[in-house]
Amino acid sequence: MKLAEDLSLTGSAQAPEKWVVAAELCHTLQYQQMAELLGQVQLTSEQLGNTSLAQMLAMTRSMCLVYSQPQANRVELPWLNAGASPFIFPPEPVAVGPNSAELVIYCLGPFRVYQNGQLVTNWPSLKAQSILKYLSAQRGGPVVRDILMDTLWPEADADAARRNLHQAVYSLRQTLKQSQPCLQPIQFEQDSYLLNPALKVWIDWVEFEKYAQAGQRLEAQGRLAEAMAAFRHAEALYRGDFLEDDLYEDWASLTREHARATYLNLADRLSEHCLRYGEIEAAISLSQRILARDNCHEQAHCRLMRCYSLQGLRSLAVRQYQLCVQTLKAELDMLPSPATQALYQKIIGQEVLNLDTN
Repeated sequence: MKLAEDLSLTGSAQAPEKWVVAAELCHTLQYQQMAELLGQVQLTSEQLGNTSLAQMLAMTRSMCLVYSQPQANRVELPWLNAGASPFIFPPEPVAVGPNSAELVIYCLGPFRVYQNGQLVTNWPSLKAQSILKYLSAQRGGPVVRDILMDTLWPEADADAARRNLHQAVYSLRQTLKQSQPCLQPIQFEQDSYLLNPALKVWIDWVEFEKYAQAGQRLEAQGRLAEAMAAFRHAEALYRGDFLEDDLYEDWASLTREHARATYLNLADRLSEHCLRYGEIEAAISLSQRILARDNCHEQAHCRLMRCYSLQGLRSLAVRQYQLCVQTLKAELDMLPSPATQALYQKIIGQEVLNLDTN
């Protein structure tokens, strides 16, 4: 397959050993095992701060999870159209095609902006950058001028705030117009600022919301395989909390909490689904990612306990329960639920567990 050929290119002497293993898994069409391996490498890459590699791994893992499904149940992801390989579309948009976004904005995790494939680094000021962040949080706008003034210059009087806003918008326009001098990237209409609708803009958290909502609708309609495919794509897009570098900006907190809650919910559903259908390693990886975001997520602790027990790793299951007890006590001053305690008793009693997550 074309995918196997692309991945085998990474099996050079300079490539990490796991890439070679992944290439072999791909050649033998073992997509589920490959997805689990890529998930481990992705988690390590994120911990080491290698966001570029982590994003590519997330896209590839999402694709492998789709291909691991029976063909009749697959929902193709956008970058899999016409048999395309994810290695043609790396996480950083390095080339512009007829259907490519002209402005790519990453809000999940570190804030990054690419214009026509080039990373924007020459920000004129933090305020100019904050204006684009705020517009991105509002899906491109429009945002009333007074709201921007009050949000970004709360201590200034109206005249000073207006002058500051005009100067920051002007400098932001100049920065974003460098690759397209004839296009006005930031428009002002009806006393509001917005990203030019004629500009092809892609915002990761907007895409994340789109796939999460699609998954919820599909699940409500009983279309489980399609719902899980949408959830998998949304999960792969979540590289970190919304504008994680702006933790003390009150205006970003509501969106951040909403996006995190959405992620935890869909990742929990995905993990439950994986366990129910015997994808133990995938369920473990997802549960670990949930706990990395919320260490008090009791269902994730329980799922790990069940997964480890099903793998015959009873000591790990016991250790996970002990970690759950310690975390809930330290963070919330509470004990695990009766259901969690009952599961623990089954594990130490060496009862045979099944894939049922209830």
